[in-house]
Amino acid sequence: PISGIAYIAAGGLGILILSREKIRKRLMETIVFWMISVLPLGVVLIRNVLDRGSATNRELAFHLISRARLWEGLTTLTAWMGIPQQVPTWLHVLVLVVLFGLVSAGLIRGIRLSRTVSSQPGWRSLPGFILLLLLWLPIYGGFLLISISFIDANTPLDYRILSPMLVGLLILLLFVPGWLASKSSSPRRWMWATLIAGVLLMAAYARVTLPTLRSYNIQGIGFSSVAWRNSPLIEAVEGEPDNLIIYSNAPDAIYLLTGRRASSLPRKFELAVDQANPDFSKEVQEIGQHLLNDQGLIVFLALDGRLSNPSEADLTSLLPLTVTFQDAEGKIYRMGSGQ
Repeated sequence: PISGIAYIAAGGLGILILSREKIRKRLMETIVFWMISVLPLGVVLIRNVLDRGSATNRELAFHLISRARLWEGLTTLTAWMGIPQQVPTWLHVLVLVVLFGLVSAGLIRGIRLSRTVSSQPGWRSLPGFILLLLLWLPIYGGFLLISISFIDANTPLDYRILSPMLVGLLILLLFVPGWLASKSSSPRRWMWATLIAGVLLMAAYARVTLPTLRSYNIQGIGFSSVAWRNSPLIEAVEGEPDNLIIYSNAPDAIYLLTGRRASSLPRKFELAVDQANPDFSKEVQEIGQHLLNDQGLIVFLALDGRLSNPSEADLTSLLPLTVTFQDAEGKIYRMGSGQ
């Protein structure tokens, strides 16, 4: 939803700022645009409230974005330019400053050149899409900071969340030299600059992407990988009675791999609001009641890169659990001896 809201905000501001109509008409058009754009989102939120009792399953609370999250966002952006995470922080910052400096200098140069050949303000010589993109990029980043600080502290600044910004930055990097070429008295050098920048970008991404694609083609990716498809643990879960209640730290994985529905384990720490769950012990004890008389089991998967919340130690400290199956992919727990 953050991405969608950012687009809606940028679109409305684009009408308000970039339109040549009188201010009253611009305001009306902006209001109409926002009303039409928000309507589908509003329908979904109302449906969530009626069906789930919450519009977004989030609570408004203040939890200032952490340095670790900012570092994650910084290294994600610089990783797209081939900078290893292990290099000093100042180098990550310097790379971003240089990148944004070059783009800004190119845009300013093009605007100045436009003013020499047109009576219109130089910035209006930019295509409307580029102007909207320049509005959208800071809006999207700002909405992410607001979301993490007030709505969901667990929002990662990883490749998936920041990928829209990558697309926007790539468009700007390739647009600026070509735009300068159209304004310059010596366009050939800018055309060469655009070509060289494009080739360097493709080469840099091919160096990383091709081995990754080759690995995915052979091994698979995520829960579709060969290891998960042939996992003895998953075969053991598939062999359990259909009426058995399954709890897991990764119910999505259980469903994708077996087709069986599983319930989430209670969270010891509510990541969205950056607070401990005061009802954690009570909720775990309720699960213990369901596991009595062998009516249910806990499937705890070992997932790389995913925080286990709760951990196995959290569960075994509150319930008398016994491991009845174990392999490299995880464990199956039952109450007591599991007999």
